Amino acid sequence: MVNPVHRPSPRLTAAACAAGALGVLELPADAPALAAELLARTDLWSPSRRPFGVRVRPNCPISAADLPDRAEFVLLADPARRPDELPGRRVLAEVTDLAEAVRAVEAGAWGLIARGNECGGRVGELSTFVLLQQLLGSTRIDVPVWAWGGIGARTAAAAVTLSLIHIS
Repeated sequence: MVNPVHRPSPRLTAAACAAGALGVLELPADAPALAAELLARTDLWSPSRRPFGVRVRPNCPISAADLPDRAEFVLLADPARRPDELPGRRVLAEVTDLAEAVRAVEAGAWGLIARGNECGGRVGELSTFVLLQQLLGSTRIDVPVWAWGGIGARTAAAAVTLSLIHIS
């Protein structure tokens, strides 16, 4: 569960972890002291031995060395950064097109998050469902792929079918 956009909440992240979900703290941009404080609170308040994630937006000053050990997952929302800048973490790169996805996989992304034009923020020209089809149909993508927004009641079954075809 990712914090609401631009509202980092260590309490919400810790509560998600306590409930058995993966809580993801969205880190602020251009505020290294605030990011460090939010990470420390999340690490303190999250149940022991439970991992949590962080979302790194553009201009976020965080490096791998700044992350607590339990911040095992990184949602990389900054296309200017590479997954291999965050060694030892499971990096999920947010991508908006096939070329960006291929670059992320080549740079070591553990998984991809497809962001189609129905999402808010940085999005691609394609719908999430069409982007998902491109990513899962590519022979150059060999990592898990998730969809962020744009999948509704009518496309959910088709998205699941796509993932099953990709796995086989």
